[in-house]
Amino acid sequence: MIEAVMEEKGIKELKEAVKGVVVLGTFLIKRLKDGIDWDDAEALFKKLTQDEEFKTILKEAVDKADQIPAEVKDVSLLEGVELIQELITLIPEIQDAFKKEEK
Repeated sequence: MIEAVMEEKGIKELKEAVKGVVVLGTFLIKRLKDGIDWDDAEALFKKLTQDEEFKTILKEAVDKADQIPAEVKDVSLLEGVELIQELITLIPEIQDAFKKEEK
């Protein structure tokens, strides 16, 4: 008898994609909450070309993104909790993006 071996996919790519969306989203929220203009496009261009950490996070978010659907289908309860924990660590960054800047 041949036993089927189920391979766990993990959630590495899913976690990286979530972090990338949050990092890009918070940058855009901070820039666009006063309206959109050319300065925002210039700031995004500079961020994408000069900020190594930002580029690395976004690169990791899109590299192997084709594996995310399989990871989502294979999420275990433990992995779901791990993903929620990851999101919880990002909440302060999200909250900060929505705060009004003091002048």
